[in-house]
Amino acid sequence: MLERDDFEKRYEAGTPISIVEFLYPLLQGYDSVALEADVELGGADQLFNLLMGRQFQKAYGQTEQIVMTMPLL
Repeated sequence: MLERDDFEKRYEAGTPISIVEFLYPLLQGYDSVALEADVELGGADQLFNLLMGRQFQKAYGQTEQIVMTMPLL
């Protein structure tokens, strides 16, 4: 999780990271496993969460989903 640039900087600075911020990417990633998703669309700000889904799918022996991001409106 500390691969995420903003988490790493905040951790090094001693700035708190809430449990909600930490769990959200994990839960969104697991959704991809539960749904056996083939494709997931999201905003560019969600790239880390979408890629988390691919990592979970690989760990569960599923084909990794295609991830497509779009700029925020």
